Parts: sequence; C-alpha cells; structure tokens
Amino acid sequence: MKQFLKMVARVLFFNPLFAARTSFPVWFYVLNAEPRRRFKNNGKKITDAARRVIADLQKDGIATTNLEELFPGENALAALKQYAAGLLPQAKIRPGKPFLKALWEEDMVLDAQNPFMRLALSEQALSVINGYMGMLAKFFFSALDLTLRVPEGAPRMRSQNWHRDDESDVFFKVLWFVSDITETNGPFEYVRGTQRGQHTEWCPKHGYPNALGKALLKPIPKD
Repeated sequence: MKQFLKMVARVLFFNPLFAARTSFPVWFYVLNAEPRRRFKNNGKKITDAARRVIADLQKDGIATTNLEELFPGENALAALKQYAAGLLPQAKIRPGKPFLKALWEEDMVLDAQNPFMRLALSEQALSVINGYMGMLAKFFFSALDLTLRVPEGAPRMRSQNWHRDDESDVFFKVLWFVSDITETNGPFEYVRGTQRGQHTEWCPKHGYPNALGKALLKPIPKD
C-alpha cells in the first residue's frame, strides 16, 4: 500500500503532464494517430523472418534473431566488430555504472557511416520495429557499451537490479551483440511476458527497486 501511495503521489502531484502523455490511450490514440495512419498506408511487405520476430515479441515481449537472418549475405557482424574495435581506445566508464564502458556519447549525432546506425535504421529492422509498434516509430536513443565482468557474488548496482524501463508504456529496444554470449556471461536478464500491462505485480515502473533500498513488489518466480 505504501508503494502504491507513493506512485499515486508521483502521478498526481509531481509530474501530471508526463503521466498524461505516457498513459496508453493518450500516447497511442492521440499523440501517435498520424504515425499509425502512415504505417497502415505504407504498403511495404515484410519478410518471413520479420514476421517470426514480431510474433515472438507480441507473445513474450522479447525475441532473438541473428544478423544473418535479417541481413543475409551482408556480412553485417564483421562490420560491427571492426567499427566497435576502432572505438575501444576512447571507451569511458559510464557515470554511476562502473560495470559499463561507453564507446560513444549518448547525445551523438546520427551518422550514416556508422554501421550500427545503418542496421538500426534499415528497412529490414524498421519492418520489425514498426510492425510490432503498429506505427512508424521514432528514433529515441542509442548506445554502444562494453560490459565489464564483475566479481561473482558482487551486489547488483542500479540497472543491474530488476526494473521496468519507463520511457513509455510501449517502446522497442534493439540490442546488437558483437561478442558471443551465453546464459552465464550475458549482460541482460528478461522475464518473458512482462511487456506492457503484464505482471505489474513484480516490479514497479519507476526506478531500480533494490538499488533504492526497496524490495520487489513480489518475488519473480524462477520459471
């Protein structure tokens, strides 16, 4: 109840405009009416690979694929690795996140020569993004990070804790990995089926609960 009252206070008193703009009915039906109309009328076809990814996203809120499936014959992974390697000498620890090194600034200008940007804004990627969102999506944020190993058993910090991103009720994140990852060295964890409106009893929408000295609203089951 205490957590709920704090959430109500935030919505009603601290940021009512943000709350109104990001509420799903206003965000979807009012603010994005034109992007939805344009998407409906664009008439572009999507590949079978894109349809599969969209279906997985709608079901689980997450989907995995590989660059060869979306960009066959383009040798995209090699281009990403080469570009990232060239930025390593300028990598800097992210403020407040010592487990990450940033390879470019968060406010960097969109660069058509950047292979990460080219892929993210390609027709193949946008067909998945727009298809899931149901509208012509807007580019919002980009980052290229080197995830550092942390000692086993070390306490989690900030975004390492379970949390819900709160940019909007519905958004799309594309993650390109240029190094092989497994269940033991991957930098992310995700609970399937926790997309918009699902299982809000587990984690509050704002902030990183454990990092703020707060517990999860409800333990997340292992299965």
